[in-house]
Amino acid sequence: MSLRITRAANTRIYLGEHLDRADMEATATDTVWVRKVENLERQSALINIRNIEGVTEASIGIEETLEIRDGVSVKLKGISESWATAVPYCNLCQRGDRSQKKRLIAQAKVEISAPKNVQIFRDDIISTKK
Repeated sequence: MSLRITRAANTRIYLGEHLDRADMEATATDTVWVRKVENLERQSALINIRNIEGVTEASIGIEETLEIRDGVSVKLKGISESWATAVPYCNLCQRGDRSQKKRLIAQAKVEISAPKNVQIFRDDIISTKK
């Protein structure tokens, strides 16, 4: 079973059989971290995989597959671009961008393959209170 998902740089995808939405970092079996997305000379994504075996890093091109473990893999299906406005500058924390210009952001279109019993969550899902 596979899921196609589009993710920008510095975002994560959590995989696990018993993921807790309130603490995905601690309950994930595997974490796929899209570190960098490149759409210049070579369309590629720099991916980090964190699991019990440690952290591995790989650069994958279009239609290349990175095997995470038996039955679990990530494949780069393409690169898309969208216009976005940067986070406004905050005088209090002194972070953000003073420019209001829109920027072209490259995003990786990935296909995560895993068994049916493995849950796949994005890092930006809204946790629900019970």
